[in-house]
Amino acid sequence: MSLTVLEDSRVGTLNAEQLKLTGNVRADTDRLLKLTGNLLNVAQMESGQIQLTLKPVVPADIVPYATNALPHSPNDSTLEVSATSVLATNKIEFRVRNYGTRVRPEHQVHVVDRYVKAPGRNGQAGGTGPGLAIASEFIQSIHEQIGLNTDVTDGAPLYFSLPVVIKDG
Repeated sequence: MSLTVLEDSRVGTLNAEQLKLTGNVRADTDRLLKLTGNLLNVAQMESGQIQLTLKPVVPADIVPYATNALPHSPNDSTLEVSATSVLATNKIEFRVRNYGTRVRPEHQVHVVDRYVKAPGRNGQAGGTGPGLAIASEFIQSIHEQIGLNTDVTDGAPLYFSLPVVIKDG
């Protein structure tokens, strides 16, 4: 609330440095709120308070929501998102691949684990939220798969599958 008051021009005008600082505080606050929300989701999933309501959707409608990689990709990198029907298994396979820093082999098996922070491009731990762990919980709860394609040597090529559902009528 104090930040909102500071940002209100009716209280007074901030100089450029103060605007930059309040912008940084706002970004940090937004990150903490998102992280807190994610942690609450994990707690609710673990306690059984979140119940999935499954319904048929068009795969193209899901693709915009399958880009957790976007905020974790360098600004100048490429991000590919695709959905492919696999008739033999009656599934739709979604693939999300960025061309940023490769996930090191020793961290690949833990990429969807909760609270695991693999080193990023400069050696510091990357990622702070349980986003992939939440996705993994949801996908595995309907007995589907999520993981990292370890055959690809650059970027972080994630995949997950969902069942094909034919809607009557």
